Amino acid sequence: MRWEDVRDGALHILYGKTENARRTIPMTQRVAAQLDMCQIGATSEWVFPAPTATGTSRSPR
Repeated sequence: MRWEDVRDGALHILYGKTENARRTIPMTQRVAAQLDMCQIGATSEWVFPAPTATGTSRSPR
């Protein structure tokens, strides 16, 4: 999940295996506040980055 997917008090899932995978999930005020605090010190485009150089968990092919 990227920071750009967190907006307007919701998580916006734009991609998935099917069209039905797209959705908007509302956040509680508590979750929104926690993510706001995490975003202040964020150095990655990812909300939960992996401990790799690219920040993703996929291995190069």
